[in-house]
Amino acid sequence: RKRFSIGHELGHFVLHRKEVLEFNCDNSAMNEWFSTQRSAQREVEANEFSIELLIPRKLAAPMVAGEKPEFNLIELLSSTFSTSLFSAAIRYPDLTKEPVAVIFYSKKGGVKTPKRSKLFAEQNYWFHSGPVDKESLAFDVMKGTSNYERSTSVAASAWLELPEYLQEELIMEQTRYFPNYDLGFSILWIKDGKLIRN
Repeated sequence: RKRFSIGHELGHFVLHRKEVLEFNCDNSAMNEWFSTQRSAQREVEANEFSIELLIPRKLAAPMVAGEKPEFNLIELLSSTFSTSLFSAAIRYPDLTKEPVAVIFYSKKGGVKTPKRSKLFAEQNYWFHSGPVDKESLAFDVMKGTSNYERSTSVAASAWLELPEYLQEELIMEQTRYFPNYDLGFSILWIKDGKLIRN
């Protein structure tokens, strides 16, 4: 956490010193990943800067290249670079060439803005907002009715806004939920099929 905080403040110095003279970052700033408001966006950018310092692409990308998207890759990044699972999950989509998104969720806050790989972003799908969909693995895990440890196919419409002709398409999901923090995240992987359109 100390290393991440130092990276965050270095990020402000490098990216924002011409905009703001002084920063006083608290825990909420260090946990800001999803806001689009300009003041909070600076915190997002500082966090992204810190993640790049802690998990450098040049070293990390070869570790996940050609590998099936699964949590063991996030755990590998976390242990190799001594970061939290959350930080490694945020970083993972930037490193893979697979069409992958990591989406964060909670009981109180619902679905958060996803972090998408370049190939996933190129498909131009919108994600649902609001509560976690009942058709997702995340819903069952969050409610404590199941504990999925492997990647499983689910209806893509549980996560994505889809036209009628794609309603039956599947997406791979693997999820973990941490009840003590009311925070979970799912890896979503477009393995094949009609969802790949670009």
